[in-house]
Amino acid sequence: EDDLEKLVGPFCEGGPPRILLQAQKGHAFVQLPSVSAAQRCLTYFQQTPPTVKGTMVQCAYSARDVASQKELLQTLRESSRVLLVHVVNCMYEMNIDILHQIFSRYGIVEKIVTFTRDPSAFQAMVQFANAKNATDAMRHLDNQNIFGDANTLKIQYSTFSELTVRFNNSKSRDYNNPNLPPGPQARAQAAQLEDVRRGGRGRAAGPAGGSTLMGGVGPPPGRGAPPPQAMATPPGATTLAQPSPFPPYHPSPAHPHPHQHP
Repeated sequence: EDDLEKLVGPFCEGGPPRILLQAQKGHAFVQLPSVSAAQRCLTYFQQTPPTVKGTMVQCAYSARDVASQKELLQTLRESSRVLLVHVVNCMYEMNIDILHQIFSRYGIVEKIVTFTRDPSAFQAMVQFANAKNATDAMRHLDNQNIFGDANTLKIQYSTFSELTVRFNNSKSRDYNNPNLPPGPQARAQAAQLEDVRRGGRGRAAGPAGGSTLMGGVGPPPGRGAPPPQAMATPPGATTLAQPSPFPPYHPSPAHPHPHQHP
C-alpha cells in the first residue's frame, strides 16, 4: 500500500487516496480525491507505465464509482484465506482435530489457532492455502451443526492474512511444519495426564481463565451414543448430522456449559 500511495501521491492534492490491496489476486483499488485527479493519474500512467518493485503496473478505471469504507472492508475480508470460527451451543467436546477434519473437506488447511475471548464458545482461526477454499468452507459450513442440534458453527472472514504458529499442540497447529515443538504448556499437560494414569492426583492444567470447552490434551471424544438433545437448533441453523457427515467422530458430553444448570 505504501508503494501505491507514493505512486499516486503527486495526483492527490485534495487528500490521501483510499487503497484496497488484494495481493493474492494481483490487483488493487485506488480511489483518488476527485474524478479530475483520477483522469490525470490514469492519462499519465497510460503514457508512462509505472513499475512497483520491478513489476509493471497496468492502470484502468474501476466499475465502481465510490469505494466506501464498508465496501472496502467487505472486499478485503472476502479475499482473505483466514476464517474466524465460533462454535456455539457446545454440548460436546471440541478440539483442533475435529475442526481440521471438517474444514479440510473444502481445501488444504495450513494452520489453526484457538483462543479464548468468549468462555461460552469454542473459538479458532483457520487458515486455508487460498481464498477460494476459505470462501467455499464459509459458504457450506456457516450456521451448520456439527453434532445433531449442537455445536453450531458461526463463521466470518478474518482480516488476518497469515497466522503465526510457534507450537504444535492442542491450542495451535501448523500443518506445513510438523516439527514445531509442543511448547511448555503442552508438556505440563502431558505430565499431568501421565500422573493421573499412574494413579496420582494430577496438577492444574491450562492457562488461567482458559475455557473448559476447549478440551486441551486428553483422550479423544468417547464413542458412546450421544445423550438426548438438551437444546434446540438455533434459529436459521441447519444440521450436518442425522446422519452426521463426520463419521469418525462420536461425541461425548463436554464439560457443563458455563451458563447451563444441572
